[in-house]
Amino acid sequence: MKTFVFFVALLMMLVSCEKEDSSPIMNDQSSNGNSAPVPIMRNSSSSILNAANASQISTQFFTSKWAYKNKYVHTTQYSGECSWTSYVLCAAAIINGDLGYYYYPVTHTKITYVKNWCGSSYIEDLRDYANAKDNAYFWNVYLCKQSKNSTGRFNMIKQMLYHIYVYQKPFIVIITSNNIGHYVVVWDIDWVCGGSGSTVYYTDPLDSPTTFMSQVKTMNFTTFLDRMGPSNNYVSKYCALFLR
Repeated sequence: MKTFVFFVALLMMLVSCEKEDSSPIMNDQSSNGNSAPVPIMRNSSSSILNAANASQISTQFFTSKWAYKNKYVHTTQYSGECSWTSYVLCAAAIINGDLGYYYYPVTHTKITYVKNWCGSSYIEDLRDYANAKDNAYFWNVYLCKQSKNSTGRFNMIKQMLYHIYVYQKPFIVIITSNNIGHYVVVWDIDWVCGGSGSTVYYTDPLDSPTTFMSQVKTMNFTTFLDRMGPSNNYVSKYCALFLR
């Protein structure tokens, strides 16, 4: 009887230790055989949104799920079609990643359909298209627009980090490229407490198709935010479209 009680107690201790060891780590990357950083969960959704300054958000690698990266299919935009192309690239990765197979097409025929439906390249039109045509795949489509001042900039940072933290999905932003407005898809943000030295990972519809790891580009996050805001004459606000 004593042997049986000791065995049960030992088993309970092992189960408890296993739970404690596995809870803080997100192993999505390692389970797919990739070598990307495994993020340690230091922040929380509330701490991100309630942060009063960048120093209150601790260092962390914010990353989209590999389910979406593995289903990402790239196609190069036609001239002047970065908005609709970026939407299709982002939406397809999320939808196909959630379904587990390739269903949502990434073709110029699909991009032309989105273009004709929208009628213009305004980010509001992409939001409306998502709500009207792809609403079966997204429970929420959130267009975030923030003023081009320090408060708006930090609010946008918090929304971007929050989105990746909670939903682990890529999203669409407008930056400047060659002095014109340009849509790209953001995947990861390697955040350094305080903001300085942080890095953003994104894909650009201007690029030729390759493997996902080669497709992703990096930029200093401060420079990227400048290209979203003060150095971007194409838009009057910081703009990001979150498909959730």
